[in-house]
Amino acid sequence: MEMETDQNLIFVEVCYATSDHQHIEALHLKKGSTLQEALLAAEPALRTIFPDIVLDLQTPHFGIFSQSKPLETPLKNHDRVEIYRPLKIDPMMKKQLRQAERPIRKIAR
Repeated sequence: MEMETDQNLIFVEVCYATSDHQHIEALHLKKGSTLQEALLAAEPALRTIFPDIVLDLQTPHFGIFSQSKPLETPLKNHDRVEIYRPLKIDPMMKKQLRQAERPIRKIAR
C-alpha cells in the first residue's frame, strides 16, 4: 500500500465530553474526507474511553467548531469535529426550576 504524502492529508480533531471527562482524538485523514468519515475513524478509540457512547448517524448531533453540520460536510485542515450529547433537560425549563427553588425575598419599605 502506498503511503500518503503530507500534502494529501489533513489534521482534524474529534471531540467528545461527558460531565466529568473530555477526550480529543487527533486524526490524519485524506483531503476531501467528510465529517462522517472522521467520526467513523475516531469511533474505535472513543469506544475504549466511553463504552456507552452512541454514534447514531441516522439522527446526527455533530458539528464543526460549535456549528451543527451535515455528515457529508467536507473537512478542512485543523477542523474540530464535535459530538453533541442530547440534552437531559431543556435549558429554559432548567432556568424555571432554578427560579422556583429560590426563596421569595420580600422588599422592605
